[in-house]
Amino acid sequence: MSVLVHRTTIRVRYSETDPMRIVHNSKYYEYFEIARTEMLRACGTSYDEMEKAGFTLPLIASHAEFKQPAMYDQLLTVESRIDELPAATLKINYRVTDNDGNLLTIGYTVHAFFNTHMQRAVRPPAFFVKIISNRD
Repeated sequence: MSVLVHRTTIRVRYSETDPMRIVHNSKYYEYFEIARTEMLRACGTSYDEMEKAGFTLPLIASHAEFKQPAMYDQLLTVESRIDELPAATLKINYRVTDNDGNLLTIGYTVHAFFNTHMQRAVRPPAFFVKIISNRD
């Protein structure tokens, strides 16, 4: 059972594709970023609010597996999922599907919690754990 699941819809823009109108593989990491940003918003916070509280979430690892291509002008659903409460790091899993439910890409990102005042990695702040665990 996941701690948190959120879905974001993205339409593929022409500039994200190659000459064959297929989404370039690097763009999926941008889609992951959009999805996790929207997931935080849905929880009632944002990257901006976290930064104002003195925390950032630097990326320390990422992975993607491409199952089928996404094409220009396609509507994609990017599901971002946190499967367990963060301890030292936060892992977010992603599934990208098309409107027919076909699986296009899976992946994950791993983030550290960095306290900007102390200038070091820290455990997740209590307010963050609370907002992601108090979801329906």
